Amino acid sequence: MLLVSPMLSCEDAYLLGHTLRSFDPAAVLGVGPIPMRGQDKTIPGEYTIFAEKCPNSRGVRKALELVAGSTASASSPHADSSGNAPEVSAPGHVFSYAECLSMLADAHSKCGSLVVTGNYPDPWMSDELQRAFDDKFVVAIDALSNGVTAKADVALPATPWAEKSGTFLSARNHLQHFERAILPFREARSEGQIAGDLLAALEHQSAASFDAVAVRRQMGGIFVSDVRYADERRPTGSVMQFTEL
Repeated sequence: MLLVSPMLSCEDAYLLGHTLRSFDPAAVLGVGPIPMRGQDKTIPGEYTIFAEKCPNSRGVRKALELVAGSTASASSPHADSSGNAPEVSAPGHVFSYAECLSMLADAHSKCGSLVVTGNYPDPWMSDELQRAFDDKFVVAIDALSNGVTAKADVALPATPWAEKSGTFLSARNHLQHFERAILPFREARSEGQIAGDLLAALEHQSAASFDAVAVRRQMGGIFVSDVRYADERRPTGSVMQFTEL
């Protein structure tokens, strides 16, 4: 099972899902916990402060749906050799966090390993997730040390958003591109780079540097046609107005 944090970019989510499905075509793809606080509030000027406190839950789901849809079409029929339905009857489905927790808590579940990603600014280990860790092999990819990385069998250092490039899908369904502001710290890598390195190792190839534009070309559709880029023009001087008192 793969739980992708809504704090990640669309490209990170796509590459993680693509890599995990390359290892296991039946792997469950899900979106991690979505932090909520209060209620949506619209203030004058039609500016809305959303209760959802993450940048990319919609983009992560849409990116994983691309992976799930492409692998679903190549999957075997929804029954095993004995005629029984498999545990996951919809390989093209992207599961919610609640659905994933329910599946992990099921004593009859065949899920024996779990890959989770974080990058949450606050601690995010829940009691339900901690119980799910007890009998699973867990790989945690996170930029911060926390309860999740402490309980994981393998912890891989990831980069925060300022050290990566990619796109977020806003609440108004706008795909916004952002560029890396600073270089990654020491051995930390973006989730997309980690996924690319693992896939290259699986295919016995040399790993390439993560390229968000190239990943979007692979994703296709709106990830090529509808991405909004920041205006590259920069003011040559200060735009602040001063008033002498």
